[in-house]
Amino acid sequence: MAGTDSQKQFLTLIRDFATEKSQSERRVSDLRKHYSELQTAFDAANADLENTKRSKETIEHELRCFQVESSLKDPSIQAQEARISLLQQEMSKLESNLGDLKNDESVLRDDFITKMLEFNKKLRKLQEMSVDYFRKDGHTELSSTVGEEKLRGKQASFDIQDNLRALEDKLAHAGDQIRLEEQEYQEEENIHKETAESEKEYALLGQLMQRRYACPNCQLDNMADMGGTVST
Repeated sequence: MAGTDSQKQFLTLIRDFATEKSQSERRVSDLRKHYSELQTAFDAANADLENTKRSKETIEHELRCFQVESSLKDPSIQAQEARISLLQQEMSKLESNLGDLKNDESVLRDDFITKMLEFNKKLRKLQEMSVDYFRKDGHTELSSTVGEEKLRGKQASFDIQDNLRALEDKLAHAGDQIRLEEQEYQEEENIHKETAESEKEYALLGQLMQRRYACPNCQLDNMADMGGTVST
């Protein structure tokens, strides 16, 4: 009876040992699996870290290049701003001169029209005087008087024609001046447009650099941080 109990206890110990061994093997297997997963995650983290370092080095290099380029462009931008200010002043003067020339042209045109009207009045008056002399006096008296009036009329006609030619010359000169001022104004306007395009391109470059250094998750600008990293 005692031998049977001892045998049962021995078998129980064997079963307990086998159970414990099986559980230990499962724990070891789970630990190995977990270790493998941790090793894979660690390798991936190292790879990400290396990529991040390379990206940081690339960004720092680009930032240094951008800072150098920006330092070179700052004097150019200041010069362009001074040039724009000067061009705006010149354009203002040209607009004022152009307005004065147009006013002068208008005055000359009105003067030309007024003198033409006066010339027509004098011609009509001469014609009326000729008819009156012909009616009142005889043919002999009329011939000398009309001859004098014709001479006076011709002289007046010559004087008016000279005045008209002088006015035409003034109008032509004023027209040439206006065309010259308009041409200079257009050239200044073209330069102003080119300068404005350069400023737009520089602003676009700044926006592109800001987007490049923006955090993809929080959209914060990291340009200042990168600048601090580079400076240190």
